[in-house]
Amino acid sequence: MIDGWILLYRDLLEKPIWKQSTAEQKVVLVAILLMVNHKPKEWFWKGERFMCQPGQRVTSLESIKDKCGEGISVQNIRTALVRFEEMGFLTNESTKSGRLITVRNWKDYQQSIQQRPNKDLTPNNNDNNEKNFNIFWETWPKKVAKETAFKAFKSLSPDEAMLGMMLVAVKKQLSSEQWSRDKQFIPNPATWIRGKRWEDEVGDTKPNLEDLKAQKQFIDVGGANAR
Repeated sequence: MIDGWILLYRDLLEKPIWKQSTAEQKVVLVAILLMVNHKPKEWFWKGERFMCQPGQRVTSLESIKDKCGEGISVQNIRTALVRFEEMGFLTNESTKSGRLITVRNWKDYQQSIQQRPNKDLTPNNNDNNEKNFNIFWETWPKKVAKETAFKAFKSLSPDEAMLGMMLVAVKKQLSSEQWSRDKQFIPNPATWIRGKRWEDEVGDTKPNLEDLKAQKQFIDVGGANAR
């Protein structure tokens, strides 16, 4: 029998992972939050002992399905896990001995009411900015001017919800006609961040004047081989 409780903040209702998910995906989301460990626990995984940390759980699709209840299929769960991973909410590693689910930034979701920072008053710290930027940088296809990009990212200081929106937008824009046809249309990361280009429609990825200026400057100094 599972005992204990979790914190579920009302601002989840305003996060993209909730607003843009189907009813089935929302059930899977809450089930995962309820299933993961709240304290370290030893499991047997990959043929050896494994210390599962808070926010993690070694499980299976069938086990998640059982916890979700009637109306949720294994395919619903597969689709939800892929979507949640794309949005940066969790990581999902599957092996023959089980599936390791890790909810990113679990401590931020489960701080006590007294400890939880007021987002309007307390900016993200440098550690969070650096960690989130590294996640963004791994996704970005045009790896130039990293220091400038980090400064723009740090100035924006996106929370997890915004970072998730950015990652989903990058993936969609990469498959757009403009970006696919000619990689010169892909803006520098700092330009994309400052312009809040994750808010663009997929069909609106044509570079703006700032993109073209940044691109020309980049070409003038030697393109990708510039240091």
